Amino acid sequence: MNVPFKIALRYLLSTKKANLINLITSISIVSIAIATIAMVVVLSAFNGLDDIIKSLYKSFDPDIKITAKYGKAISLDSVVISDLKKIEGIEQIATSIQETCYLNYDDKDIIVVLKGVDSLFNETVHLENTVMEGEYKLKENDINYAVFGYGVAARLNMFIKEFPRPVKVYSAKRKGNISLTKPESAFKTAVVYPSGIFAINQDFDSKYVLVPIELMQQLLDFNNEVSNIEVKLKPNVNAEQLAEQINNILGGRYNVKTRAQLNELIFKTNKTEKWIAFCILLFVIIISAFNLMGAVTMIILDKNKEIRTLKSIGLNNVQIKRVFLICGVLISLIGVVIGIVLGVALCWYQQYIGLVPLNGVIVDFYPVQVRFFDVGIVFITVLLIGFIGSYIPQKLLLKFKND
Repeated sequence: MNVPFKIALRYLLSTKKANLINLITSISIVSIAIATIAMVVVLSAFNGLDDIIKSLYKSFDPDIKITAKYGKAISLDSVVISDLKKIEGIEQIATSIQETCYLNYDDKDIIVVLKGVDSLFNETVHLENTVMEGEYKLKENDINYAVFGYGVAARLNMFIKEFPRPVKVYSAKRKGNISLTKPESAFKTAVVYPSGIFAINQDFDSKYVLVPIELMQQLLDFNNEVSNIEVKLKPNVNAEQLAEQINNILGGRYNVKTRAQLNELIFKTNKTEKWIAFCILLFVIIISAFNLMGAVTMIILDKNKEIRTLKSIGLNNVQIKRVFLICGVLISLIGVVIGIVLGVALCWYQQYIGLVPLNGVIVDFYPVQVRFFDVGIVFITVLLIGFIGSYIPQKLLLKFKND
């Protein structure tokens, strides 16, 4: 342990008498600790929200979705599903057909996105985990059922607990001429029975209704065609790299996007908000640095006689400056360590036990997720600002004394 560090530690831990310097030093430590706790908690809260958003979108959007680059349909003659399944890293592949359709239920008429899915769709995204009323059922004894988004069901005033009446579906014909005397002939119709209501978020709940893919093939006259090929990956597989591999195999003829790319705006917005909040809290740390500057200044003024003694025993100006710089850094270090320990403990308490409730159907308590990368960023940032806050007063005051 070098001499400047020993002296700085002695100055900082000296408890012979309580005075104004000890009070200012304590206030500096507490202010840095509180600001650090705030940064850890806020960043962890944004991480928790990010995880919730990703889990919600994971319930409807696959890891990778393949869509037609031109037109609405993908011919399964050109994209062989069995060949895609051979790609290492792919666990499951489902197909779906979606189209904007018109629904009539109990004298109420609305426009929705009707999505026909195959039997593997639920294994790909696990939508059944979001069903809040009824059950996930699309086909039984040749009867077509439908699972409605919560927003769609609310607009139709639909209740699964009651005996649901059939819903009439209207879809525009892809082929044939339209008769001006019989405009209804321009539509194909079908009947489905409500089986369940799912709740994910407003983007999905307010416009989607799931039906069997066979029904959509009939309504749209699709023959070995689909709208989407939906891919589920094995754990720990990089989605972006595999999407690029699929795109190369398909020759760039289709849109191949990951879940993050499909919902790029919401994911980027959440990350941007997180680091904006970090920057705002950074100003709180800077304000705390002024307390630190005051503490270091008071220590220098209080140790005026000791500075002459230090010079007499052989310490040069650089070493004396280093003593007070180390004092300030130690104050910052104590504050940031206390803040991180308390901040992480508070987040873990919220994560595993629950402190702040969240009224809603998604989670019982406000979500938080501690990521040690963020904790490391906070530690380095606070310590760096503390270093700057310690450097300025010892540089200016000791230079003035030397002059």
